[in-house]
Amino acid sequence: MIQPQGVLINGSAAAKAGTGAIGVTVDTSKHLYLNDHKFDGIPVMPMAGALEIMLEAARSVYPDKEIVEVAELDIPAGIVFQTAKKDFVVEIGVDTQDSDLLSVQLHSKDPRKAHFRCKVKFAAKRASLPKDGVITTDLSSMVRTRYSADQLSKGSVKLPPPGQLYGSWLFHGPTFQGISEVLTINESEISGEVKGSAPAEVVTTAGDSKWIVDPIRFDSAMQLAGIWARHHQDVTVLPTGFRKMHVYQPIKGETATARVFLGPASASDLLCDLAIYNADGSLALIVEGLGGIASKTFNRFAAQPVQELAK
Repeated sequence: MIQPQGVLINGSAAAKAGTGAIGVTVDTSKHLYLNDHKFDGIPVMPMAGALEIMLEAARSVYPDKEIVEVAELDIPAGIVFQTAKKDFVVEIGVDTQDSDLLSVQLHSKDPRKAHFRCKVKFAAKRASLPKDGVITTDLSSMVRTRYSADQLSKGSVKLPPPGQLYGSWLFHGPTFQGISEVLTINESEISGEVKGSAPAEVVTTAGDSKWIVDPIRFDSAMQLAGIWARHHQDVTVLPTGFRKMHVYQPIKGETATARVFLGPASASDLLCDLAIYNADGSLALIVEGLGGIASKTFNRFAAQPVQELAK
């Protein structure tokens, strides 16, 4: 029997033996972070939150192994909370050729509707990285395995401090305002310092559970791409998924450094790579092929009215 464990699925009902599914109830009065992630005043599940739900469910299958890779994160349909509480099911399937590879899908319970899906790769231990190596992505980004400030290319633009960008360029409420500093921005990169979150502060049922990939920090790192798009193209970008995430170690400490390497961009789409480093300069994860849909129409989300949820 799958025993659900984790910050966002804590308290959810265990699956029946052999079903490969976990029921998850998301209540905005308990999942407090949702009240700071709204479009037109209505809470919307962030991609980073859905990813964490799926990773926690997958880890319930292999609690003694490490998550080393997440692939093909796709969003068939977003989750909008017109009511204060919704029931979901996370379905988990084991690959027939590789028992360490799981397919995971998050869908509404009734009526059934697919919202998020991905593949999660497990291993007995995580891969080791060379201390001073370089990883070249499919977008030809050159990601160093260790970070130091002298690696940043100098930008010629001086942006307002993050406190001013939130509410003018970014729509995120206080919980998701994790960018503490933008370090550099130019035609091909934006980098910044991003803060993490304490699970119990954003989910009342978290208990002593720990994040797999802190969705507040991950979302804040992706927001840097949003700042780049707003500055260079005057558009707001919403994430549409990614091709692959490589997990080398947990993201630790209060503050981490995020570097976004820009790939092809158009008036309606953005594609980039994202690397997050711990405070000691060690690489924690790389997200390849992080995509987003861009529109000037979305700029209105930065100034939204508050709408009361239906009971």
